[in-house]
This record gives sequence, C-alpha cells and structure tokens, in this order.
Amino acid sequence: MPQADCLLIEGDALNDPKLESWLEQQPKFDAVACWLLGTHKARGHNIAVNLASMPTAREHRIFVQNNVYEVADRVLRSGGILTVIDRAETPATEDKVTKLIDHHREQASVTSLVVKAVDHTPHIESEAKGAMRMLFTPAEDTQFDLTSENLPTMSLCSTTSVKP
Repeated sequence: MPQADCLLIEGDALNDPKLESWLEQQPKFDAVACWLLGTHKARGHNIAVNLASMPTAREHRIFVQNNVYEVADRVLRSGGILTVIDRAETPATEDKVTKLIDHHREQASVTSLVVKAVDHTPHIESEAKGAMRMLFTPAEDTQFDLTSENLPTMSLCSTTSVKP
C-alpha cells in the first residue's frame, strides 16, 4: 500500500473476496465509506446478486450494507469510523431519525461497531439533460401512492459508526 494521507479504494462490497483479504492484510484503516448503493438493476448479472433473496433495491441495499459493516469491523482501527451514505426519506422528525439509527444498529449488531450519529443533506434533483433521478423505494411497512405528487422529501443520509 502506498504511503499517503488518503487512500481511495473503489471495490465491490458484495462479492470481492480478494479485495477483502487484501484489506485485512493492510494496516488498520481510519475510515470506511459506503456510498450510494442504487445499482440493484445493473447488478443482476453478478452471481452474488441472488434476485430471489434480494428482489428489490431495498433488499440489495441491506445485503450490501450488512457486508460492509462486517468488513469494516475487521479492517478499522480502534476509533475508526464507518460512514454509510444512502438516499432515504429525509429524517425530519425525531421518530424518523430513531428509525434510521435503529436500522443501522441492527446491521451493526453482529459487529463491534457502535452507531453514533445520523446527518442528512436534502437532495436536489439535477435539471441537466439525461441526469438520473433519485428513485423512492419505500419500506414494506409504509404506505405511499407512488403515482402522487406527495412523495416524501428525499435526502442523502449519512450514518456514522465507530469501532471501539
């Protein structure tokens, strides 16, 4: 590994055992970031994407994030952070913040990581020609009319966990 203040590694957080093995052989990392997993439909060709067990983008996102929590637990130094950034309904109420934190605490429950904080930045759709729009994928326990103009406000939500 080169000596640098920052090393950006782009990899497959779902199915790359060689990358995971390499990461585990390096000095412990200060931070791991899992950034926007909206690639479910594009991943159908990957043998790791079992469309029977993860038929929607939501299941895919959870599956990948679960793996990221486990890998981060193995490669982070004590005090290192994992930040998971993804699109979600804006956590504008205490109840929505609590639900988001609880979701990540469940994912972290099989690791030593401790979920500490949630932050968000409201998403503003690009008006550029050909720009990809953010898609809303509600949880099973929510009721939304996806054809209405009353969809929730979306944000890029950042959940930070710390390795003890």
